[in-house]
Amino acid sequence: MPIDFTLPSLDEPATEAVVERYYQPVGAQVTPGQPLVVVVTERFEWEIPAARAGTISAIMAEPGTTVSEGALLLQLTEQSAADSIALEPRVQQPTAVYRATPLARRMAAEHKLDLAAVAGSGHGGRITRNDVLSCLAGNQPELLGPPATHDRSAAPPSGLLQQPGEEQANLLTRTRLQQSLPTPAAPLGVRSTCISLQGDVPLAITAMEIDLSALHQYIAQHAPRAVRRGIQIDTLACVAHRVVDVLGRHRFMNSAWTDEGIVVWSRVQLAVLDMRNAGTAPIMIPDAAELNVQGIARALSQTQSQPTAVNAPTFTVAALAADRWSELVPTATSAAALAVSAAQRRPVVVEQAGAEIILLRPFSILTLTYDARIIDQLQADAFLGELKQRLERFDGMC
Repeated sequence: MPIDFTLPSLDEPATEAVVERYYQPVGAQVTPGQPLVVVVTERFEWEIPAARAGTISAIMAEPGTTVSEGALLLQLTEQSAADSIALEPRVQQPTAVYRATPLARRMAAEHKLDLAAVAGSGHGGRITRNDVLSCLAGNQPELLGPPATHDRSAAPPSGLLQQPGEEQANLLTRTRLQQSLPTPAAPLGVRSTCISLQGDVPLAITAMEIDLSALHQYIAQHAPRAVRRGIQIDTLACVAHRVVDVLGRHRFMNSAWTDEGIVVWSRVQLAVLDMRNAGTAPIMIPDAAELNVQGIARALSQTQSQPTAVNAPTFTVAALAADRWSELVPTATSAAALAVSAAQRRPVVVEQAGAEIILLRPFSILTLTYDARIIDQLQADAFLGELKQRLERFDGMC
């Protein structure tokens, strides 16, 4: 008698997943606890085992198919009376296998590392890529206390992020630090002509113009399908995702100045602010480095209806209503903030098939405001230059 093998509840906010692969073909015999299928959500990769022995008689959802909870994945043939069964995702499997991000699992497999030996620091104890790297290095850092905050006497512009209070300090206590560096005796050299003081903090600004054509093409191709899943993929979500990706290669952009030294954060606590809509509260995305584009977009879509308090962001991204550059003051727990201007369409001359034609293309201005005591002009330009390159070649992949 056939037994229905359905997608169980995955113990996370996502109610849909994409079938990645099956371990066995049709006709193969399986035993209880043997992994059958791998499904992937915006955050995690789930390996679902069989609950009983049987023979795979049919695969109902092909790899690449998006399925909802309770959807039929495959059918087993067994000589017992059972009409339908919804399998639990962690039967006879170590908990650590299911509490790791896809990137962490791939890195562990490449280095033949047993995830059971890795302590997870992500949401709900999930293992992240930083946990794997720390374990490979043999020095997983411990939780450190919050850095001492310095006073920024001038308040940020209206609608921007507030300075951290008791709730922010509590969150910082739970944030692992990657490295604490000694405070320089004097500020690093800044070769920017646009520099100002925010309280006692020297801030510098650098800006670059980017062509959003590739990004808009990606949105036009993927946004309609994402909307059916309750996800709104827009320019802000795509830029935020690319920012997090580039931050991994420019560590001082994800840092803060304290009385004890420069603190370089190992996790990206991203604050996103949509200034195109008046009165919109900032949105906090914890552990943003563990999310793909759809994960970032889902976090923004879900939080817009129920905004959460912004606690100790390590980097800030804001979408402006104006089509010009604008300064965005970093918070006391971050070293930099990025403002993205509204897109403006301009004619450009391009060569196609040996002829020059005029096209209208969308352009935007990225403005990076940074703490000149930590970051100099070369570092700021390198970060913004790589971000510009990644956005102008946007394909949705990391």
